[in-house]
Amino acid sequence: MVATLNQLLSKRYQRHHPENNLVYRTVQTYWPLFVQEQKRVGKAFPHFIHDEFEDFLKCGIPENGFIRTYCYQCQHSGLVAFSCKRRGFCPSCCAKRMNSEAAHLVDTVLPEIPYRQWVLSFPFKLRYLMACNQKLTNRALKIFLQTISSFQKKRAKKSGLGPSQTGAVQFIQRFGSALNLNIHSHALLPDGVFVETNYGYVFCRQSEPTHEEIIELATKIQNKVLKCIQQMGLNEDFQPSFDEEGLGQLASLSVANKSGFGERAGMGIRRFGAKRIEVDLEGNDSYSANVGGFSLNARVWIAGSDKKTRTVDQIHGKGTHSL
Repeated sequence: MVATLNQLLSKRYQRHHPENNLVYRTVQTYWPLFVQEQKRVGKAFPHFIHDEFEDFLKCGIPENGFIRTYCYQCQHSGLVAFSCKRRGFCPSCCAKRMNSEAAHLVDTVLPEIPYRQWVLSFPFKLRYLMACNQKLTNRALKIFLQTISSFQKKRAKKSGLGPSQTGAVQFIQRFGSALNLNIHSHALLPDGVFVETNYGYVFCRQSEPTHEEIIELATKIQNKVLKCIQQMGLNEDFQPSFDEEGLGQLASLSVANKSGFGERAGMGIRRFGAKRIEVDLEGNDSYSANVGGFSLNARVWIAGSDKKTRTVDQIHGKGTHSL
């Protein structure tokens, strides 16, 4: 009884003090300087950017609003500061949303089968173009999933299996390791296919992709995306503009990893602890390929026995088989 009580007491809510976080202190220090610099040179930026940063600085700070909680069982009372609930870069609010979505996928969507994560990033010339053209971004990511799914189905057909189906969960990420503008995709696909039988669908696992196959897939994705750009009347050197004033220049500097203001405005950002912000390891990684700037990676693999997935038996009443 005492152990249980101590365990409950140890799980009481503890404020995470965002004001001590490095990201918070960086924004708190340099955001006002950035605003002043933009005003000094007579440039404006969208209101949604201003609101994102200002609300982030208020997130989790009790002085900006809070709610008092009370538990009638343990009679514990505490204060919970309001959250910004933004979708940009707030670590706290983004983590809450991410965990909620992950729990939904684990509990109600993903069966207990092996999965492989496929990551696709694009050439620097296309990143700005995709950042301001949502239609192109959607088509490029659709090509990505269709290419991988078609590859899996063709392998199944060559193995003598009947009609098969696959699926995917895809998330778009708009920033790189240095928080620079870098639209790329993380997709989770079954490491195999679902084959239709008289008893329903049965999962058949496939062998991991070879380096040559990954290069072939990256080449197909490159050709299809470039063809799509031509069909849309665009090209890699086309420099469109954002609808919001001032956003285009900021996005262009971010893609190029350059400083936006201050003494080093327009110059490459300073790097500490590494010679390069983004290190391309495709040449030394058999699970990666880079074809004309289209970087495809398939290294991460999740075992079917992982507790973060549900069993295919619960869905179809059948086990899994390996090719």
